[in-house]
Amino acid sequence: MSNVRQELFDISLNHLREQGEPSYDGVPSACAYRSEKGLQCAAAPFILEYSSDMEGSAWDDLVGNSDLVSRLDPRAVNESELVQRFQEIHDKSAEDSEVVEEWSHGDRSYKADKRRFMELVEYRFRALAEETDDVEYTQA
Repeated sequence: MSNVRQELFDISLNHLREQGEPSYDGVPSACAYRSEKGLQCAAAPFILEYSSDMEGSAWDDLVGNSDLVSRLDPRAVNESELVQRFQEIHDKSAEDSEVVEEWSHGDRSYKADKRRFMELVEYRFRALAEETDDVEYTQA
């Protein structure tokens, strides 16, 4: 028997491992399902048909939107709370890894420290696995 929650966990974590950095536009605290650079957040692998009107909405909001829910992976819809946690891990890790990249004419430019971001992602996915009985964290 397949463990859907484990599958979703592995898909999201492995997606972030392969990408190696957060998906955001402007500043790391402004996470995006799909960024201008083509990066994707932890919930994005479960979006079957992306549209820009999804941006700015939490996963639970997408699931609760009758116009958008059909564009989402049904397995992830059924495990909405878990996918919401993946999104929170991504977003919080991006925010917590934010650094000032440079100063130019008094303006700040922000970026995420990619190494720090991935350390936080790994730590938080491991902690999530420890909280649940049906998913296991596997070291990269």
